[in-house]
Amino acid sequence: MAEPSPEDVAALAAFLERQAEARSELEAHSYDGVRGLPPDWVPLPTIERFRNLRDRLIEDDGWAPEQLLKKLDTYAHDPEQFPFPRTCPAGRKIDSVAFFEDIGFLASLRYAVSLGPQKGLLLLAGGHAYQGYRQREGSKKSRKDALRELMELAYDHLRDRSSASEPTWHDVLAALRHQDSDDDFKRTIQEIDHDAEEISWLDCRDRERTTSFASFRDRLTKIRKSRR
Repeated sequence: MAEPSPEDVAALAAFLERQAEARSELEAHSYDGVRGLPPDWVPLPTIERFRNLRDRLIEDDGWAPEQLLKKLDTYAHDPEQFPFPRTCPAGRKIDSVAFFEDIGFLASLRYAVSLGPQKGLLLLAGGHAYQGYRQREGSKKSRKDALRELMELAYDHLRDRSSASEPTWHDVLAALRHQDSDDDFKRTIQEIDHDAEEISWLDCRDRERTTSFASFRDRLTKIRKSRR
């Protein structure tokens, strides 16, 4: 086998450089389903699958990003009306069913990203993935404990409703659930046990905490003082 000529080596190097520049320009774009990259809350294996698939469709099969975006829009509007091409822009025959599945993955990922971390992760990987995301986000920042924040919301809400009387600790306790999230994955209060006189709740890292009613009353006293 003959050794490649200096011209061949130079041409290959120039081609690889153009390819690397095009890929860098592609990934510098904000994510739109084809260009850019999904946000970092998307599981890494999914991002890698997206990148490999996108690069293959563009670099090997010759599809332009704009062409792929139109395919995604068609698939998202009505998959049953999706046209099955027999060849790619590079001129090769392609597996139409495999291409349909590729576009389906890209369209589904774009839709999941549009839903945001909570619903998007539930769609992509289920509840455990979203719980892991919450734990990572909670570890990045120092926040006031979740129960204190909820108590302040309940106390302020009750005061706004009835400025004539000071809310009792029973009032604030009863109002906690009304101020809590309706979403199971974001709910702070787990249980209010009146027999044991304690509250079970989750902190920002999803660790379970227990606060007695006596401690709850002490916390409320501090909140009242902070509002004067």
